[in-house]
Amino acid sequence: MRFRKFWPWVALLCFSLGTTWVYAGWKTAREQLEHVHIVGDFRLFYSTEGENALPAERQKDLNGNGIPDFVEDVGIQLIAGIELFTGEFGFVHPLHTDRYRDKVQYIDVHFLEMEGKGSSGDGVVTYRYEAFGGTPSRAITITLSNNLRTGSVTPLHELFHAYQNGATMFKNRWYTEGTARWAESTLSGGKGRQSSLPATAGDLEEWLSKTYGAGRVWNRLARLCSRGEEDYPRVESPLRYVTTGGPVFVEKPAVGFVFFRTLLAQFGRMDKRVSALRGRPIYDWEEAEQRSEMNNPYLMCALRDTISLQCPRDQQEISGFLYLLEVFAGDACKGLGNDNDQ
Repeated sequence: MRFRKFWPWVALLCFSLGTTWVYAGWKTAREQLEHVHIVGDFRLFYSTEGENALPAERQKDLNGNGIPDFVEDVGIQLIAGIELFTGEFGFVHPLHTDRYRDKVQYIDVHFLEMEGKGSSGDGVVTYRYEAFGGTPSRAITITLSNNLRTGSVTPLHELFHAYQNGATMFKNRWYTEGTARWAESTLSGGKGRQSSLPATAGDLEEWLSKTYGAGRVWNRLARLCSRGEEDYPRVESPLRYVTTGGPVFVEKPAVGFVFFRTLLAQFGRMDKRVSALRGRPIYDWEEAEQRSEMNNPYLMCALRDTISLQCPRDQQEISGFLYLLEVFAGDACKGLGNDNDQ
C-alpha cells in the first residue's frame, strides 16, 4: 500500500511502531473522519464530504438505515472473517493475543482516498476522533480505499494480517502476503492457484523474493498437508451482503487451516527465541527488523517444525522441501530442536 505523494514512508514508519506515538499529520486525516459504524470488534470510520469522502456511488443507502451499504458490506465481511478464522478455524482472535490483550478494545477501520487497496498496521495507536469528542482510545488499524469495488476480498486480506500481527513479530512479505492470499481464497473454498514446492536452492531463494506471488507455494503446502475431514469444514455463514443479497462465503471446503494455524503458533514461538538471542523485548522490534532477511533462517526452522507436525513426510515433494529448509536454515536451528509439542 502507498499513500499519496510522500506518505508511503510516513505510513510505513507509523504502522510499524509498537507504541502509541505516530506522526501527527498521519493521524489527522483519520481523526477527522466524521462517521462511524460499529459492528462487533470493529469501528469503521468514514467521511461523506471532504478529501476522503466516499464517492457518491459508495454513499448509497438503499436499506435506509443511515449507513452506506458499502460500509455495511465491509463490516459484514469482517465479521464473517472473525467467525471463520476464530470461530471455525481456531485462530486466536487478534485482540485476544498476548500482544494486544488488555491494550486495545477495537480494530479501527479507516476509509481513505489512497492509491492502493488497503493495509493493516501492527502498532497500538491512540486516536482522538474530533467528531466524537476527542476522547482518547487505543486501537490497531486497518486502512481501506474509500473506493473499493463491491465484493472486494481486500477487507478479509487485511484482517488476516491482523491475525498475523497478533501472533508474531515477523513480517517478511513472502510469508505475510503469501499466506494472506490463502486467507482470501477461503471466500471461494480455499482453492487458490498452486505451484510446486521449491525443489532447488535457487527455487527457494526465488520464493523468498516474492510477495503476493508466494501464495501459490503456500496453497500447495495447504493441499499437501491437509488432514482429511478435520481440515475440510463447510465454509458457510448466514451473513449476506446488503448490496447483492449474496452470501459472504460459498458452501465449499476450505483447505489448510490446520496447517496455517500451526504455522502462526510456530512463528510466535520462534520470534520469542529470536528476541532473546538479540536481547530485544518481544513486542519492541523496529520495522526493518521485522522485515529483515536475517529472519528467514528462523522462519525456515519454524516452517520445518510445522511441516513435521502437519504434513505426510513420505511424499517426495515434502521430503525434498524439508531438506532444503534444513540446509537454508543452517546454524539457526541448532539447539532449537523440533517443536513437536502440539
